[in-house]
This record gives sequence, C-alpha cells and structure tokens, in this order.
Amino acid sequence: MTSLTSPNHKYHIEEDRYSIQHMKRKGITAMPRPHSHDLAELYYLIQGERVYFVDDRVITVHKGELILISGRELHSTASSEVAEFERILINYDPALLPPSLQNEAIWFHDRGYRLFKLTLREQDEAEILMNRMLEECRLQRPYYETSVIALFSEL
Repeated sequence: MTSLTSPNHKYHIEEDRYSIQHMKRKGITAMPRPHSHDLAELYYLIQGERVYFVDDRVITVHKGELILISGRELHSTASSEVAEFERILINYDPALLPPSLQNEAIWFHDRGYRLFKLTLREQDEAEILMNRMLEECRLQRPYYETSVIALFSEL
C-alpha cells in the first residue's frame, strides 16, 4: 500500500516550461510503464532510495543524489528495498537557463542521464535553493517566476 505523507502540489510556471514538486511517500511504488516528455528532468532524493530505469540501465539513486534526465529520454522509477522516500522533482526547458548552461552535452556526455553524488555541503546548498523555489511558487509574490528561474540557474 502506498501513502502520501506530505502535500505534493506541483507548481507550474513559465507557461508550463518549468515545474517543481516536493513529495514524500511510504510504501512500494512503481510507474506502470516508462514514459518520456519534452522537458528535462531533475530528480533530487532527500530521503530513501529509488531505482531509475533509463538509457537501458538500472540506476539506484540514494539520499543526497541528484539524477538529471534529458528531454525525450524514456525512463521510469520504482521502489528499492527502502520503500519510503522523499524527493523534489523539477521538469524544465533548458532554454530557460542562461546560454552557457543550455548545452546538453556539458550535462549528459552523450548519455540520456547523469547522476550527481552531492557532498554534504552541496546537499545542504541544493536543498536550500530548492526549498526557496518551492516557497516562491507557494507565495507567488510579484516577479516570483523570475526568482524561481534565477534560483534554478544557481542550482
């Protein structure tokens, strides 16, 4: 049995060219089938462990790791032996980033994904930035979309 243990509102900005969602789940979960989408995907695991199926590979993502999936890459996720997890998921159009960060070759090295094993300091910094993005989306103050994209570029 699966249960959501926190709100999992998905915020959309920039005409659906960027979305962010925070989710915490308990129980065994798996996507019924692989999927793809035009936007790139950034998946950061705050707690737990998840199994990603991407680029004909099986990748176990652990707490404090970030996986980046290129747009249109077929992928799916499932539970590992650790059935509880917490994550932040960002889908984005690379064109929203500054020009120097838009080239997918610098991120993926001719693969459909890239796994980043963050140091403890990098984890703290990443979580602060992502929590600020979520807060900006929740509050929707003037110019919040610009703030979110600036924070995302910093991430």
